[in-house]
Amino acid sequence: MYPNAWIWVNGRFVGSRYCDLTGFSYEVTGLLRFGEENTIVMSLDNRTKATRSKRVDDSRIRWGGIWRSVELEALSPVYIDDVFVVPDIDTATAEVRLTVVNSLPQDRQVTLQVTVESSQELLSRAGVLAERQTIVSAGERKELSLRFGMADARLWTPESPFLYTLQVALRVGSVL
Repeated sequence: MYPNAWIWVNGRFVGSRYCDLTGFSYEVTGLLRFGEENTIVMSLDNRTKATRSKRVDDSRIRWGGIWRSVELEALSPVYIDDVFVVPDIDTATAEVRLTVVNSLPQDRQVTLQVTVESSQELLSRAGVLAERQTIVSAGERKELSLRFGMADARLWTPESPFLYTLQVALRVGSVL
């Protein structure tokens, strides 16, 4: 949605955002009426602000509205909210930084597993490259990191655009 948006669910204000071309999300579980019809309202405003610099390309601010998909996504009560991968070429390692959210009223023990595949072949150390167990407290957003080695990693170049696919699995008990 571009550039300014205000969101309501079933008549209750959820939130607003004042920037452009970036994704955003809101937790609306408590506002939904399960088994009934729900109403989501989005108000958009693409008017130019007087404080905007004159150097801004006006062609970018003449349009507005919803121009990509808008989704209502159902999540498990315990879920991964964010994943960021930081490679370290000098040490041939990578660090996965992630946030796990527990929206339940009880603590939960979780297991995180990281696997990596290349676009052309499995790494020589295929399988689980990193694993961590931890407790995520009730209502907590817990930031975690997992580090693993990638000694045989190939670097991406325009001449050899070698890519990897990283998967992070979250298990709560026996549920993936």
